[in-house]
Order: sequence, then structure tokens, then C-alpha cells
Amino acid sequence: MESEQSGSGYTPVKLAEVPVIFSTGSAGTARTTGNNAAWLCRCGDPLPLVATLFPKRKSSQCPSCGATFIFRTDRTAVDEVAKL
Repeated sequence: MESEQSGSGYTPVKLAEVPVIFSTGSAGTARTTGNNAAWLCRCGDPLPLVATLFPKRKSSQCPSCGATFIFRTDRTAVDEVAKL
């Protein structure tokens, strides 16, 4: 998926989708831009959770339900997000 906006000085961001694996075995989708990932918790909190490689923040905790998520990577891009 690619975001586009007309006008000078704007560089389109290429978004990729990677799986989110929940502890129940169900799956969802996270959107990534290289070394960053964002996804919504299944508890319904409306704000996305975020994880990034730089600085190393390979986990994120939902402020509403306390669920903790980690992401797996090949060191250059996010490959998968999993709930602990």
C-alpha cells in the first residue's frame, strides 16, 4: 500500500502489512514502514500501539488492558508482531 499526496517536497511513504499473532491464536494485521510497526489492540483501545528498531523498542504495552506485544525482525524491517 502506498500513501500519495500531490505537492512539492512530499515523499510518499510505502506501507507494508505484516501479521499480528494474538495469544489466542487469532491473527490481525500491523502496518509497517521499514523498521516501525503500528497496530490496534484487540481490547478496542482506539490508539495504535507502536514499536520500532531505532532506538530499540521491540515491545509495546496497551495502556487499556496491559497486553504486551513484541515484534520479530530481520534487523532491517518488521516481519511479525506477536502478543506475549
